[in-house]
Parts: sequence; C-alpha cells; structure tokens
Amino acid sequence: MKCFFLPAATLFLSTLALAQKNDIATLKKLNDSWLAAYPKGDTAILSKILADDFILVNPAGVKQTKKRQPGQHV
Repeated sequence: MKCFFLPAATLFLSTLALAQKNDIATLKKLNDSWLAAYPKGDTAILSKILADDFILVNPAGVKQTKKRQPGQHV
C-alpha cells in the first residue's frame, strides 16, 4: 500500500501545483485586462470580466454595478 501511496500523492500534488500556476496566470491576465479597460470605460471587455452581481464602491463612496456606471441615468 505504501508503494502506491507515495507516487499517487506525488502525482496529485504536482497536478495541483500546475493547476495553481494556471489559475494564477489566468488571474493576472484578468487583472491586466481590468486595469486597461476600466479607465477607458471599455464596456465590451468589462462585461466579459465582471460578474452580473458585481458591485464596486469607489473611494468617493459612489456605488457602481456592472449595469450602471456613475453618470448613467435610468
């Protein structure tokens, strides 16, 4: 049993480490996209990144959602 456990555990941990690297790379790409799109108001990119229930409260206390940005009127 010990002979099987060590290789299986090693394989599991290496797979987990690889998945974590991929997750980190994906998050870095999303963050870079966010940082480029937000100041420009690029709604096409932001709509792909943000969840439907996204809420941001900026430093001035203004609430923004995915559907309603500051300055937009209903």
